[in-house]
Amino acid sequence: MIQCFTTKDSNAIPIYGLTENSIKSFVSEFPEFSKWIDHSDFTASPRSLCLIKKDDGSLTTVLYGCSDGFESFWDGAFLVSSLPYKHTYTIQSNTIEHSNFYFSWGMGTYAFDRYKKSDKSFPQLAVADEGLAEQVSSLVSSSFLIRNLINTPANDLTPETLAAAAKDVATKYKAQINEISGKDLENGFPLIHAVGKASENKPRLVHLTWGDKQHPKIALVGKGITFDTGGLDIKPSPHMTLMKKDMGGSAHVLGLANYIMAQNLPVHLDVYLPLAENSIGSNAFRPGDVLKSRKGLTIEIGNTDAEGRLVLADAMTYAQEHNPDLLIDMATLTGSARIAVGVDISAMFGTDPEHCSLLTALGEETYDPVCQLPLWQPYAQDLNSSIADLNNDASSRYGGAIHAALFLQKFVNKDLPWLHFDIMAWNNKSLAGRPVGGEAMGLRTLIRFVEDMYS
Repeated sequence: MIQCFTTKDSNAIPIYGLTENSIKSFVSEFPEFSKWIDHSDFTASPRSLCLIKKDDGSLTTVLYGCSDGFESFWDGAFLVSSLPYKHTYTIQSNTIEHSNFYFSWGMGTYAFDRYKKSDKSFPQLAVADEGLAEQVSSLVSSSFLIRNLINTPANDLTPETLAAAAKDVATKYKAQINEISGKDLENGFPLIHAVGKASENKPRLVHLTWGDKQHPKIALVGKGITFDTGGLDIKPSPHMTLMKKDMGGSAHVLGLANYIMAQNLPVHLDVYLPLAENSIGSNAFRPGDVLKSRKGLTIEIGNTDAEGRLVLADAMTYAQEHNPDLLIDMATLTGSARIAVGVDISAMFGTDPEHCSLLTALGEETYDPVCQLPLWQPYAQDLNSSIADLNNDASSRYGGAIHAALFLQKFVNKDLPWLHFDIMAWNNKSLAGRPVGGEAMGLRTLIRFVEDMYS
């Protein structure tokens, strides 16, 4: 259980969540607080506080104005950073949904302090249900793992060190892990090798397996470009600034696997992390090159900055050789997805309508929205090549996220359910519980999906 939670609630200060419509009934039930409410002009407007104290100045009760709509999910994060930290608190209000509040409280304690130490302290929250506290702790810890990996700069997070992070997770849950590199990678995974060969930090494929083989098998594939210059089709400087986050897909599937293993969910996991740096050098792959994939399809390189779909293609081919029941990939793949759905929503593609409908509904329930985009087959002709089976860069400038998904679909067996997530994995502005930096997107939705489908 993470440090901001405790199961000891003696002397914990109660928090009452109120709304502007419920404050009158609350005063009727607790008239002893009416003077404090009147004196502080507390009307329970969103994100307002009334701190009730004894004559000696010690805090006894917190009244809190609950937020409206989506922001209500993050009330716990607001409170954990706003309340006096030398206390333990407990929820006393039916207005507050406990599991969401616990999660956002935990997320509000996040700080990336690897390079700049933070001296900020946070209060504890007393949680009566220890099982719920452990479950929420697993979710918070998995989210922190994702954020920490994405926030780590590329000079410290290379393909080798990201593979080491995966090994740490595997060791914790006694999972099996295998790493393919060198000649084995070059011979067996030519696209991953081609993308990463120009970097001194050599590419590799990490394969983690866990769980009872009798359970449904889920294959998770995460794009792991630890830094993306764009290759010889070099990115403009402003577009390269955040490219340490281009391994966000690998971070996400590792975080998802971490939660599944921590909660011992009844699935068999295969996790695949194709890891590479897309660097510039005399041996970098070039525009116009034709590469042969693990699947056997030949690919004309129309743009070296469309490298994520290449490493995913080889990894997804390998994943299907292990006969999964469901294939999920996650990637910071296209700017077009951000244009389509913005930075806070995960763009999602899928071949099973029931899966997509369920995920859309769960995204609303978990306050972790996903938006389904179409696998519009007429656009596939834009990936045609005159000299190879397909081009990694579409001839049309429109519908880029769809083109990328259609490219990946060329490497998916027709009878296999497949889900593809094109994510931002980054917060551009600071909000309660969501500081600027790496972010877990679609994680809560996918966790609920796995729990609902397989538990």
